[in-house]
Amino acid sequence: MTLFEKVDVTSLFDLIENESAAFEAREGVPLEASAVFAAALSRTAEAFPAIAPAASSGTALVNLAVDTALGTIYPAVVASRREGIAGLLRRVSDLRSRAEAGSLTPQELSLGDITLITGRGAGTISSTPAVTPPQAATLAVHRAEETAVWKNSTWEPRRVAVAALSFDSRMVERETASDALLFFRSLIENPVRIFL
Repeated sequence: MTLFEKVDVTSLFDLIENESAAFEAREGVPLEASAVFAAALSRTAEAFPAIAPAASSGTALVNLAVDTALGTIYPAVVASRREGIAGLLRRVSDLRSRAEAGSLTPQELSLGDITLITGRGAGTISSTPAVTPPQAATLAVHRAEETAVWKNSTWEPRRVAVAALSFDSRMVERETASDALLFFRSLIENPVRIFL
């Protein structure tokens, strides 16, 4: 089963555009939306463990789509609060470099607790991502489009993306999946919460 939700990514993209240079100068890696999505998904899995039941100690191992010169790979990465977005981005950068050099280990390409698809893997407006057993869910965040949104009694231009959460309904109740998707949306629409 798949649930779809529109997510206003304007604040997140504005944050990335405004802070990217300072972030890269401070942390040594560029700020990317995919890492913020992964951190938000990890926090969502903490709040709703049914979507990533194999996660140990509350931190989900996220199979994150990473675009490389050789194609898209899905390494398992930990999006822990302790290491933050910068630590996750450094791991992804290292994985990308080693994937292109052909030096990834089987453990790094092992199946995580939940899969996140972004970028080229979700470059359309919407799709239905497949769940890879024994995982319980896969989340895809699709291409953002600028659209007019009625807000504060006026139309405002906003960047909106569709998030699709596919889940195994034998493992995850529909209501739980819906609540998890809305929780993920709330984090992305208020991205400062992810950095705290």
